[in-house]
Amino acid sequence: MSGDLVADVIAAAADRLGPDATAVLERLAGSLGDAARASARELARLDESARKQHRAQAAAIVRSPTLAAVRGVHPTWIEASLADLPARTRTALVGESAEPTDVWLARWATAMLPPMPPPSSRPTLSRDADLAQILARDPAQIAAWLTSIALDQFAFALGPAAAAAGTASPHAARALGDAAARITHAPRLDALGPQRAALERCRGAALDDDAALLGIAGRALAPHLADHPIARLRLTRRLPYAQGIVVERELVAHAATALDRAPTWAALVAP
Repeated sequence: MSGDLVADVIAAAADRLGPDATAVLERLAGSLGDAARASARELARLDESARKQHRAQAAAIVRSPTLAAVRGVHPTWIEASLADLPARTRTALVGESAEPTDVWLARWATAMLPPMPPPSSRPTLSRDADLAQILARDPAQIAAWLTSIALDQFAFALGPAAAAAGTASPHAARALGDAAARITHAPRLDALGPQRAALERCRGAALDDDAALLGIAGRALAPHLADHPIARLRLTRRLPYAQGIVVERELVAHAATALDRAPTWAALVAP
């Protein structure tokens, strides 16, 4: 299998269509479509016996009510998904029951928990490769990356006034100063979008408010992930629920932002 569970399952299902599979897969847009077509090409290179085994594996994964498919999701998202479901759901998730009720409960609980790319996956698109590297970090490092995006936006929005910006925290002041310095160099220089757009993203936020900074980062990232809902889910579900839900809200709310009003992808993922 390619390492992208969703793409593998789509390709396995389409394989049964025979010659019509190509036309069906061509209708899938975005990164998911690219991944599904790549998986289908990989499947087509196998002999019939191997293809049959591949389809069986994909079907078994889809039917499985275990947590294997969402390994890498932060545990707080799993707890949040269980909050309003019967106690039996927890047992269904960690067990091997094939009872229809258990399978249905497990699927309901994990419906918004995406399969994470395994460390061995090799995405074909540069954006997906960057995201795979980011998702491989621990949640605290991912949150730190998002905070750095927000600080870049703050420093850019304030311009020369960034050095004199008041903050209740010396740590926040130092972090803003570091951001003000790094945005004067490539790949951030002249790549953070219009200053007015940065001001709009930062309006009402405080440097000392961690949640507000995550929200700013979500707004900056939103247009880049607008056509990639699986990536949005993967990013937010790697974070603790309280953080991820803030980022998700902004990713969805600002998905229609024009790309020319956002930082470039290279600026966003720069070290």
